[in-house]
Amino acid sequence: MKKMKRFLYLLIGVVLPVSLSAQTVSGRLMDENSQPLPYANVVLLSLPDSVFVSGTISGEDGSFTLEATSRNQILKISFIG
Repeated sequence: MKKMKRFLYLLIGVVLPVSLSAQTVSGRLMDENSQPLPYANVVLLSLPDSVFVSGTISGEDGSFTLEATSRNQILKISFIG
């Protein structure tokens, strides 16, 4: 039983710092005429290999929110229109 408790404490000690390091990336996409860009693809990619991390679509007002898990990520925005 003591080994199980130690394992759980170790697991909590490892998992909590990772979850606390996540940061929210949010913004509002606008075109050159200051009009919102609705339904644009917003994607986080990891560096250096550009692997997909997470993604979303901007709202009607151009706003978006993503959870970043690392500092070594890039934001890619694509829009057709």
